[in-house]
Amino acid sequence: DTLDDCMHLKNLYLDKNELGGELSVLGQLPFLEGVFIQNNEFEGDFHTLTDYFDDIMILDASNNLLGGTLPLEFFEKDRLKVLDLNGNKIEGVLPDFPDNDHLEYLALHNNAFRNDVPA
Repeated sequence: DTLDDCMHLKNLYLDKNELGGELSVLGQLPFLEGVFIQNNEFEGDFHTLTDYFDDIMILDASNNLLGGTLPLEFFEKDRLKVLDLNGNKIEGVLPDFPDNDHLEYLALHNNAFRNDVPA
């Protein structure tokens, strides 16, 4: 894979293309802080990304074909400031969000959540 040669990449901009496939390939890039992959055709279970991105600050994966559920563990990322997942196929219930003093922007609209917004 070509991403193997970019081990220390901090920011990845692939937005507004016609890229597809599973996002697990991004697990090869452990030092990513900013991931901008919006407006593509990436698919798979968003939950698989929980094991990656320990340093993530910004993840914009809006307007893709991501499914699965929204894992509570992703909100426990210490540096997460921006999470935009609008326009995907994420379903289930919204988790009771943990305390996160760093999160500044959260966009989850246009998905398939089923419950009330947690207090």
